[in-house]
Amino acid sequence: MTLSFKSSIFLAMTLCLSLMIGQALAKDVSQESLIKLMEMPVKPILVDVRTLEEFNNGHIAGAINIPHHLLEERLTELKNYKKHQIILYCRSGRRVGIAEKILIKNNFKSIDHLTGDFNAWQANNMSEVK
Repeated sequence: MTLSFKSSIFLAMTLCLSLMIGQALAKDVSQESLIKLMEMPVKPILVDVRTLEEFNNGHIAGAINIPHHLLEERLTELKNYKKHQIILYCRSGRRVGIAEKILIKNNFKSIDHLTGDFNAWQANNMSEVK
């Protein structure tokens, strides 16, 4: 009976892992990589998931603002980019995790996270739009 229980647990864990692998798993994108990617002919979709007020106080050039708490109701704005690279950032990273889960749930395939988010961008004196 114990072996059967252990086998069931192993099977459940394997199934969960295989489902996760089939989903988009965010990888970190460095600031330097982002700059290079934004110079490419096919640019990633850069999404700032902070509030509109934070966005207006400064953001990365080329970013669109969709606050994390409005993302589900504004998914239609991203519907044509389900197979494109989407790079998310917020102030420190917490809201990106929420946004990432929403995008994965809605079948977006290539979701990445800007390393250090906007705090690191500013700390490194990177260019920003106000």
